[in-house]
Amino acid sequence: MTAFPGHIYGVVLNDRDEQAKLEASFHEAPYGKPPVAPVVFMKPRTCLTGWSAEADAQGPLRASTSLAVLFGQDAACVPADQVARCIGATALAIDLSLP
Repeated sequence: MTAFPGHIYGVVLNDRDEQAKLEASFHEAPYGKPPVAPVVFMKPRTCLTGWSAEADAQGPLRASTSLAVLFGQDAACVPADQVARCIGATALAIDLSLP
């Protein structure tokens, strides 16, 4: 596994097309209603494992693009107008996942 001192977070449901596709399921249990904001989650450490023959055996992968943000300092409870000061770098990333 790649050594990485921090955490990797993901954001879902921040795309209108994605929300529209899932609209009906938001009204089912356990949710009951659509989200009012994007959902942030911590990605598992296995997302850093790299490519292997085992990954090939899982079948085709889905690729999606993401904006990768590297925070240069802790950013808990930062006012919205000061968030940019906490960002150390940005890049485009390809997020690979099983469908």
